[in-house]
Order: sequence, then structure tokens, then C-alpha cells
Amino acid sequence: MNNKKTALITGSSRGIGRAIAILFARNNYNVVINYNKSEEKAKELYNELTNEGLDVRIFKADVSKPEEANALVNYTIGQFENIDVLVNNAGISKPCIFTDMTYEQWNETMSVNLNSVFYVTKKALQYMLPNCSGKIINISSMWGLVGAAIEVDYSASKAAIIGLTKALAKELGIDEAKTVQFLIASRGNWQVIEQFLKDTPAEKRPQAMALLDVISAKDLRDVPAEVLADHLNNTPAVDSPLFERYVMNPRVSTEFLTPYKQFFAANFDAEVAKKAQADPQVLVNWVKQNITLNDDLNPQRIAIMPMGVWKSRVADVNSRNIFFVSVARSLGIPARIEPVARKIQYAKDNAWVDVDFEAAAPVNAKQGK
Repeated sequence: MNNKKTALITGSSRGIGRAIAILFARNNYNVVINYNKSEEKAKELYNELTNEGLDVRIFKADVSKPEEANALVNYTIGQFENIDVLVNNAGISKPCIFTDMTYEQWNETMSVNLNSVFYVTKKALQYMLPNCSGKIINISSMWGLVGAAIEVDYSASKAAIIGLTKALAKELGIDEAKTVQFLIASRGNWQVIEQFLKDTPAEKRPQAMALLDVISAKDLRDVPAEVLADHLNNTPAVDSPLFERYVMNPRVSTEFLTPYKQFFAANFDAEVAKKAQADPQVLVNWVKQNITLNDDLNPQRIAIMPMGVWKSRVADVNSRNIFFVSVARSLGIPARIEPVARKIQYAKDNAWVDVDFEAAAPVNAKQGK
């Protein structure tokens, strides 16, 4: 098996598709030529390119039918193991006055021009998404933008392709520049970051990117995969501008990062959690009543992990503070150790409130301009 990239081009036995197939093949791609009715043209192209020593295959499939579209993609994977570029080019045009157009012609045009894009793309994404790679090029037309007389069906199908392409790009979009930035910054930990993104379902990838964006440069270099997965998948969703940095973010202070959110979701009293979400001071009081302070047990002041504090119910001041913030975030409450004065704070209505474990009531923090 060669190490070249692979391009699959639908409707590539003649016309624009043929030119695209030649372009990719002569630029060192494996190419799968797809045809439906133009077998002779497909074989001519195949012979032309193989005589040049290029790696090409041909496969007959009516991509307007989902089972044949699936077979085409499976054949490509069987031959070359991956699909790096998919070009949805298959299309037909039968000019006709709208009032003379039959239901059959309308349906055929939509099936070949539009439905084929859905069928082939849907199947190809089963292989592209796990690899977090791949390009999809959908061939439309200027008539999809401005419309063409006596080609209403063709114009409508091409306009739909433009809409499909834009919507799908938004749905699958990951900022490529940021991905490269994360992988470079992670240095020797790049395989963990890469695998984390690959293992993340497509619908959660924007959130996964946001998580990588808020952890520190040091954390990118040494964070374990299970920590990233825990904080991505077990952080309660809250509608707050503070969510990514002060709820989803696993880092509180200088503690060893751990996958604590699933643990607290399973072990923290659900009734107390509900009350604390409505009024975070409930959590402050819970910590005051349930966590005993003893700095003498930790003379080196090495932060105890939040789950360790939970199990022992004893902590030094710093570990208690980290514990509070960790539990708050596990409940969906924005919380932090303020970086300048090192005050413990939670957010209520997007305003920071100072936590004083000795005071009877919370104190609103002074807000900077």
C-alpha cells in the first residue's frame, strides 16, 4: 500500500469530473474514477492515466442511490484505506420549460445533483471524522446563485448544494490554524492532543477546541487524555460567558490535574448540589461544615487532589480552596482563585463574589472597569 493521498471524484468519466481526476492523479494522488453510464469514457481515462504509471481505479455506481453511493465509498477505502479528498461532481442537466417539466424529470435532477452529494458525503464522513481529516469539494454552478431560464430544476439543485455546503462546513468546522497551534504547543504530548480530538464526537469538537484554548501552555504539554475527556464530557452546560475558563477548565491553581468532575457528579449529594446551583453560598457553608483544616498535616504545602480532600475530609488551606473551586465547577458554578490577591471567588449573575470561610455572609467583589 502506497502512502499517497486519495481522491474520490463522482461523475469523473468526462467533462469537469474528468479534468479533476487528471489533475489529482498527475499531482501524485490515488484516484478513484466513478461513472454510471459512460463506461467507455471511464475506461479510456483509466488507460490514459495508468499508462502514465499513475494509481487510479474505476468504479461503476449510480450515486443517486444510497446503496450504490455506499458501495463506491467502501470500494475506495478497500483499495486505498482512506479518503483525503471527496469531490462531489456528478450531475445532469436537461433544459426544459418549467410548465413542461415532469415530476420524473424534477426528481431525477434532484436525485443525481443533490441527493448524491448527501449520500456520498454521509458515507465518506464515517471514515473522515475519526481521522479528524479530509476535504470535501462540492461542485455547484453560477446558476445556483442567479438562476437559469429553462433550467429551473438544475438551478434549484445547485442552489441547494451551496446551502448544504455552507451548513455542513459550520457543523463540522474546526479551526485548522488553532489545531496546528495546539499540536505544536503540546510538544511531546501532541499524540495525546491529537487522539483527544479524534476521539471527540463531531458535535463536541468546537467545545473540545475551547477546552484546549483555556488550559495553560504547561498543561498542553503534559495533560493526560482522561483529564481532557472528563472535563469535556462531565462538565454541566451553563449559559455563561465564564463557562469555558471558570467551569469547564480543569486547572484551578498548582494542583496535579485529575479527572474529578465525573467523580463529584456521582458522589456529591444531589439535593445539596441543586441548592448550591441556585445559591453558591450553600456550597461555601457545606465546605465549612465538612472539611476540617489542618495545615500541620501538609508541611510541604503540596496541593492535595480534590478527590483526596473529599475522601479524607481534611485539608490545608490551599487544598481546601482548590477543592471548593473544583466542586463548584463540577456543579456548573463558575469559580476561581483570583490570580492577583488569591481570593476565592464564585460568580453569581456573572459577578464575582468573594468567599470568606470565616464570615457569616458573602461579600461582593469589587469589579474592575
